[in-house]
Amino acid sequence: MNKSIRPVAVVLVAGLSLAMVGCSSGGSDDGGEVSLGLGNVLSETHPWNVCGADAMVTSLEESGAGVSLEVYPAGQTQADTLEQLDALQSGTLDLTFAGPAQLATRSEVLNIFDAAYMFRDADHLLEVMNGEIGDEVFGDLADESGLNVLSTGYYGTRHVTANKPVTEPSDLDGMKLRVIDSPLWIDNAKAIGAEPTPVAFAELYLALQQGVVDAEENPLPTISSEKFFEVQDYVSLTAHNIGAESIVASQTALDKLSDSQVEALNEAAIAGAEAATKCIQDEEDDLLKEWSAEDSPIEVVTDVDLDAFSQAAEDYLLPKYGDQWGDLYDRIRNS
Repeated sequence: MNKSIRPVAVVLVAGLSLAMVGCSSGGSDDGGEVSLGLGNVLSETHPWNVCGADAMVTSLEESGAGVSLEVYPAGQTQADTLEQLDALQSGTLDLTFAGPAQLATRSEVLNIFDAAYMFRDADHLLEVMNGEIGDEVFGDLADESGLNVLSTGYYGTRHVTANKPVTEPSDLDGMKLRVIDSPLWIDNAKAIGAEPTPVAFAELYLALQQGVVDAEENPLPTISSEKFFEVQDYVSLTAHNIGAESIVASQTALDKLSDSQVEALNEAAIAGAEAATKCIQDEEDDLLKEWSAEDSPIEVVTDVDLDAFSQAAEDYLLPKYGDQWGDLYDRIRNS
């Protein structure tokens, strides 16, 4: 029985035996208890593991559907997300969290969701990725790879930090901007006017301190937690990438479940993604208020010409990726 849904219920447990991942007690046809394992690379304190997982657990407990989820954060099951996707495809892991960049390794068109200025804001992202377009793209992903996207939520909006304000594309001319080492992310940097410079995330603070790179781009909570404000004077609200995170399930896991359990997981998925989204947005709002104060460790630049940046991104990316993306680019941007 081939079933597609959208996340699952969860108990945050750091120390349980990984041999339990993917185990099931009772069969789906008789409505028996089913235990699923979710492995991910995010820290135990990340909103997707705290807010999102907690909401999923509550939803499933209240449903009485007989499904539980044990969560293994911080790479306990596999060291990185691509390995976790491999494990889903082999049936040795039930669920994981993944962003468009990772999912695009299985279906290249998913790169479009990471393109600079693809989305206007978080609401637009969620409307697209949890709507008709998302159903189409993720449906093709499931057909091609057996990976089922259950639900998508907000991961954060990326902004540029530097030692000077960035208000228009010309301000990034000649600036070495640290980027993720992937073709699209390198092109995103070029599209907004910067000189892309891949650097490992673990080395980024030192690279900024020593001038190996001039600038970096990340969501506000990451800028805060990594203390990049100690080595950067300005955070310019370029909002060049509205990031998503999806909960992904293996077909093997879904086939364990009865129809009523699938329904319960759909409800838990919505609750989990919404809870994670709210926690991240609240954290972003709190940081903006904190950094707008006179004693802020970093100056917030709000007068950014977003129209100029967005047009520059379209002019650069569409000729290069248009054949791959087809009409999806215009459909998303005009939705």
